[in-house]
Order: sequence, then C-alpha cells, then structure tokens
Amino acid sequence: MSQVKTAKGFWPGFNQRKFLDDWVMLLAALSIFVLSALFIDNFLSPLNMRGLGLAISTVGIAACTMLFCLASGHFDLSVGSVIACAGVVAGIVIRDTDSVVLGVSAALA
Repeated sequence: MSQVKTAKGFWPGFNQRKFLDDWVMLLAALSIFVLSALFIDNFLSPLNMRGLGLAISTVGIAACTMLFCLASGHFDLSVGSVIACAGVVAGIVIRDTDSVVLGVSAALA
C-alpha cells in the first residue's frame, strides 16, 4: 500500500491551490483599491465613492441578470449589448427632447 507524502510547511493541512482558487479575485480587487487610494489624489473623496458606487451597481445588476439567463438554461450573451443600446437610446432621446421621463421610457421600450 503506497502512502502519499504531503509537504509540511508552516501550516500543515493548508492547501495553497484551494486558497488561491477561492480568494485570488477578492485579493486582487482589494489590492487595486488600496493602491488606487494610495497613489490617486481624491480617490477616497465622497464624490468619487458615490460615482464608483453608481457605476458598480449598474454592472452588478447586469451581472445578476446574466447569471439568471445562464442558470435558467437560456444561453444568451446579448444582455450587455442590450443594456448598451438602451443607454444610447435614452441619451439620444433625452438630448433631443430634454425630457428624462421620455428618455427612460424609450430605453425601456
């Protein structure tokens, strides 16, 4: 009977590959945020944080929609292009009519 020998490091039983698979994206995002806060002036200002929150919320809504499309079995990759097209339509209608209500209605139609 053969036994598999495991490398005993500082933490026995620690699986570095599983740790990286689980946490590397969060660590990368946190690193980018910290580096941006250190090297970019006014990055942590309330106005910038509000703008980042608004931008992230739009991407989050699109990601949740895409998740439901893929999970339901209806494989559809056009969610992003529909969102972009709706934004362009809303912008053009708002510019031409000076009516936000009409622009949002046109984007949702």
